[in-house]
Amino acid sequence: MSKREVFVTKSALPWKRKEVPLANYYAEIGDTTYGVAGLYREKVELGAFPIGSHNQLRLELLNSNTIFDSPHWGGEDMKLRQIISA
Repeated sequence: MSKREVFVTKSALPWKRKEVPLANYYAEIGDTTYGVAGLYREKVELGAFPIGSHNQLRLELLNSNTIFDSPHWGGEDMKLRQIISA
Protein backbone atom coordinates (compact mmCIF):
# COMPACT_ATOMS: atom_id res chain seq x y z
CA MET A 1 0.00 0.00 0.00
CA SER A 2 1.23 3.41 -0.79
CA LYS A 3 1.20 6.27 1.67
CA ARG A 4 -1.74 7.83 -0.17
CA GLU A 5 -4.03 4.89 0.63
CA VAL A 6 -3.33 4.95 4.34
CA PHE A 7 -5.11 7.88 5.92
CA VAL A 8 -7.52 8.38 8.79
CA THR A 9 -10.61 10.55 8.82
CA LYS A 10 -12.22 11.70 12.06
CA SER A 11 -15.87 12.54 12.24
CA ALA A 12 -15.72 13.87 15.81
CA LEU A 13 -12.77 15.05 17.83
CA PRO A 14 -12.47 13.69 21.39
CA TRP A 15 -12.97 17.06 23.03
CA LYS A 16 -16.07 17.84 20.93
CA ARG A 17 -18.94 15.62 21.98
CA LYS A 18 -21.78 15.01 19.57
CA GLU A 19 -25.03 16.59 20.69
CA VAL A 20 -27.92 14.22 21.27
CA PRO A 21 -30.99 15.37 19.31
CA LEU A 22 -33.87 16.15 21.68
CA ALA A 23 -37.62 16.29 21.20
CA ASN A 24 -40.40 17.74 23.34
CA TYR A 25 -42.61 15.01 24.80
CA TYR A 26 -46.24 15.20 25.92
CA ALA A 27 -48.43 12.71 27.77
CA GLU A 28 -51.98 12.51 26.48
CA ILE A 29 -54.36 11.56 29.27
CA GLY A 30 -58.09 11.08 29.20
CA ASP A 31 -61.06 9.34 30.75
CA THR A 32 -60.64 6.37 28.38
CA THR A 33 -57.68 4.48 26.97
CA TYR A 34 -56.24 5.20 23.52
CA GLY A 35 -58.51 4.16 20.65
CA VAL A 36 -61.74 4.56 22.61
CA ALA A 37 -63.84 7.71 22.24
CA GLY A 38 -64.12 9.62 25.49
CA LEU A 39 -65.36 12.91 26.86
CA TYR A 40 -62.10 14.32 28.20
CA ARG A 41 -58.59 14.42 26.73
CA GLU A 42 -55.60 16.62 27.63
CA LYS A 43 -51.92 16.96 26.69
CA VAL A 44 -49.46 17.46 29.56
CA GLU A 45 -45.91 18.56 28.77
CA LEU A 46 -43.24 16.18 30.08
CA GLY A 47 -40.13 18.01 28.87
CA ALA A 48 -37.29 17.45 26.40
CA PHE A 49 -35.77 13.97 26.11
CA PRO A 50 -33.65 12.16 23.49
CA ILE A 51 -35.49 11.15 20.32
CA GLY A 52 -37.05 7.69 20.56
CA SER A 53 -37.86 7.75 24.29
CA HIS A 54 -41.59 7.02 23.91
CA ASN A 55 -41.56 3.54 25.46
CA GLN A 56 -39.18 4.50 28.27
CA LEU A 57 -41.32 7.50 29.27
CA ARG A 58 -44.53 5.46 29.06
CA LEU A 59 -43.10 2.77 31.34
CA GLU A 60 -41.77 5.32 33.83
CA LEU A 61 -45.13 7.09 34.00
CA LEU A 62 -47.10 3.88 34.39
CA ASN A 63 -44.74 2.56 37.09
CA SER A 64 -44.90 5.79 39.08
CA ASN A 65 -48.63 6.58 38.60
CA THR A 66 -51.26 3.88 38.39
CA ILE A 67 -54.07 6.46 38.40
CA PHE A 68 -53.48 10.03 37.29
CA ASP A 69 -55.57 11.65 40.01
CA SER A 70 -53.50 14.68 41.01
CA PRO A 71 -54.70 18.16 39.98
CA HIS A 72 -51.69 18.33 37.62
CA TRP A 73 -53.09 15.38 35.65
CA GLY A 74 -56.64 16.71 35.38
CA GLY A 75 -58.79 14.84 37.86
CA GLU A 76 -59.81 11.41 39.10
CA ASP A 77 -59.59 8.16 37.14
CA MET A 78 -57.50 9.55 34.29
CA LYS A 79 -55.75 7.02 32.07
CA LEU A 80 -52.56 7.44 30.06
CA ARG A 81 -53.61 7.38 26.41
CA GLN A 82 -50.30 7.86 24.59
CA ILE A 83 -46.92 9.61 24.58
CA ILE A 84 -46.53 12.22 21.82
CA SER A 85 -43.33 13.90 20.63
CA ALA A 86 -42.96 17.07 18.64
